[in-house]
Amino acid sequence: MNPRNFFAAVAVLLIAASASTLKGITVPNFSFEDPTQSPGANDVGGNGNMTAITNWTITAPPSSGTNNGVFYPASGLTPENGNQVAYVFPGATGATCSITTTSSLGAIAANMLYTLTVALGNGGGNLSTFNTGTYTIELLANGTPVATNMLAGSAIPNGTFRDLSTVFSSPASGGVVGDALTIQLSATSGSTNDEGFFDNVRLTASPIPEPATVLLTGAGTAVLLLRRRLSQLLTRAEGPDRALR
Repeated sequence: MNPRNFFAAVAVLLIAASASTLKGITVPNFSFEDPTQSPGANDVGGNGNMTAITNWTITAPPSSGTNNGVFYPASGLTPENGNQVAYVFPGATGATCSITTTSSLGAIAANMLYTLTVALGNGGGNLSTFNTGTYTIELLANGTPVATNMLAGSAIPNGTFRDLSTVFSSPASGGVVGDALTIQLSATSGSTNDEGFFDNVRLTASPIPEPATVLLTGAGTAVLLLRRRLSQLLTRAEGPDRALR
């Protein structure tokens, strides 16, 4: 039996088992539809603001002023979900603006696989672009990053969104288990005109299989593969005579 086939089969079974227990975690104002704006309109907020983007807190440098909030694009960028997006404008080369879920999304559970996926945008038309900026998405445990991923704005075609994910596996005990789980989304500018856009924030969790489960699954898969291989060998050995029986 080919070991490569064995491990591939085990991986497929484990992925299927994980998917069957996958659950979504509610992210308040996940597509930034609140507060509601009319087409082409936006609201504004600066450092520490907790109302410009309902359920999210803005962290912004002085160069940003109050140029952060939710926006209803009438052209230049089509939201991935709903009508509105969140936007941040760092305002200086190398400056960073962030938005963080104001409240905890729950306590981190043991032996869980958390997956954060966010749509990241690059403006087009009459909207500011993010061609020289860098996005960062993070899962935080009591405010400390435990999962991080980054994407250059140049990797996103103008006028579109692209999904980016990051994954965190919690330990069996201790460490961050029980800590408050929050999300932080950041945009670091590469030029004074870079403006970042966020939409459709998704968070899922699924149990990590116990080692014993993995071994049992692997053993079961090995038996199935062995039986299939033996069946193939017997069929070949019988050859044309098989049809005469």
